[in-house]
Amino acid sequence: HPSHSFMKMHSLHTLLACAFLFFIAFQACLVIVVQGAPCAKKVSVSSAVASVEQVGNVAAGAIDGRVTSRWSGEGVGAYITLDLGSAKSICTVSISWYQGTSRSNGFVISTSSDNVAFSQAYKGNSTLSLDYQPYAFSARSARFVRLTVNGNTVNNWNSVNEIVVFTSGFRHPGVVVSAPQLAFVKSQLQTGAEPYTSLLTKLRADSRSSLNHKPAPVSVMKCGSYSNPDIGCSSSTTDASAAYMQTLVWALTGDVNYAKNAIKILNAWSYNLTRIDSVGPNATNAPLQAAWLGQLFVRSAELLRHTSGSGWVTTDINKFSSMLSNVFLPLVYKGSNTYTNGNWELSMAEGMINIGVFTENSTALDQGLALWRRRLPWYVYLPQDGTIAGRMISATFWMAISFMRASP
Repeated sequence: HPSHSFMKMHSLHTLLACAFLFFIAFQACLVIVVQGAPCAKKVSVSSAVASVEQVGNVAAGAIDGRVTSRWSGEGVGAYITLDLGSAKSICTVSISWYQGTSRSNGFVISTSSDNVAFSQAYKGNSTLSLDYQPYAFSARSARFVRLTVNGNTVNNWNSVNEIVVFTSGFRHPGVVVSAPQLAFVKSQLQTGAEPYTSLLTKLRADSRSSLNHKPAPVSVMKCGSYSNPDIGCSSSTTDASAAYMQTLVWALTGDVNYAKNAIKILNAWSYNLTRIDSVGPNATNAPLQAAWLGQLFVRSAELLRHTSGSGWVTTDINKFSSMLSNVFLPLVYKGSNTYTNGNWELSMAEGMINIGVFTENSTALDQGLALWRRRLPWYVYLPQDGTIAGRMISATFWMAISFMRASP
């Protein structure tokens, strides 16, 4: 639940700038990418009851999806119990505390299968913040979740704006752009706010955003250094960026023709591409190409699949998922054997993360995050800092970094 200032700063970059700067966007966008991680799926709450309620601030106010309402009850040990309707595997409870910036609350979260015997899942104190505060614990099966509040640092009132329960799973859309970010940018466009309006105009003017754009898929792709050979390599990255840009136009304007055209691009590749040739001296860039396409194709696919109204059917989605898992993922899963090209492994990391989120493959997601954590220090430390994670930071690597920074 990002703050308004966070959303304003990041939404523009992730929605519009990333559409143009797609080859270097990973470092700027990673904080958004990982939102698809497990234990991020909301659980619906059937009802809520409280041991005590203030007139006008009843238990239902804490589960209505609005932070402008609340539950309040006076007295140490007052509690509110949420009924999930049936047993669920839950792992996090996130709470928005009333007057959270001025007082800290001592509390206990407990769970039960029968609403009689409760076991403690979490005990702690809230921090001074108006943001939702997530309290994670080991996954457990429960139908009832109880929040017991033991007063606060100002008085003995117990008040929460909202309580949200999460289960293991993925939150969608969860690649680069989230639903709240889309809603935020759309609200800015409705008022003609800048720079959003001008950047959308620029996005629509790009040739890749044209409804006349036609995909150029191949069955077997072959990619060599410096685009020699280039059999489907440049056309696939162009098509992938076109699909993402047209998906953004649809998501921000509501013109479904752009969604239909983006889907045509994704389907053209998923129904035709069988492999990226990685055999022979002229196929050295196969892993990098797979990484780029894992980065780019999934950005549009995630939005089309998890934003209502796109019209992308299940059969086509499954075919696209198969391409991700069987063509791209095997080429990037183990990272790069060369440690001089940091951009390769960063692209591989994002590609794995994106594929993991779209296909809900936790193993691929974890592998991508592990690769990113391993590679990141190479962008922080100098050769004279010595060995990092068992490898020497070489001058050759820094020459590669200097080249990338100097490249247009």
